[in-house]
Amino acid sequence: MFLGILYFAFFAQCSLNLLQSEELSDPISIPISSMRVTGNKNCVTQTNCPNGENMPLTPNCGQVCASTGDHLLKYEYTFKGDRFQVYGTYDSQLHEYDIYLDNALFATINQNRQTKSEYALQFTSHTIDYGVHTIRISGKGQAFSIYKVAYWPSSEA
Repeated sequence: MFLGILYFAFFAQCSLNLLQSEELSDPISIPISSMRVTGNKNCVTQTNCPNGENMPLTPNCGQVCASTGDHLLKYEYTFKGDRFQVYGTYDSQLHEYDIYLDNALFATINQNRQTKSEYALQFTSHTIDYGVHTIRISGKGQAFSIYKVAYWPSSEA
């Protein structure tokens, strides 16, 4: 009987630790307004965002920016962590952009799709060495649209 209680207590504590670690593993969202931006863009701000308890259910509030002019727009953000994501729009009028990590080409994303989808998760990195990294999102001379980036201070937390 005592061994069964001890096992239950151990299992309950492990389950609690697992739940807590999952809560800590949510990425930190970085809106466009917090990034270094160079180039021409046109931004639209979603202001019909709920407050209070419904706020987490509608994370798609804030600025969405599309490249304009020569479409060589660049976004940069420096973070300390080990994974990151990029969110943007898919549309038939949009094209490719490049993702650089620490000045090395990391991925190319094609946003050209027949069905429009805004605020879409477009890229999640694999786990990289923990440390200070710089993400750069660069246009390739054709229209593209970005919503935000997100990163994990540590995906193992």
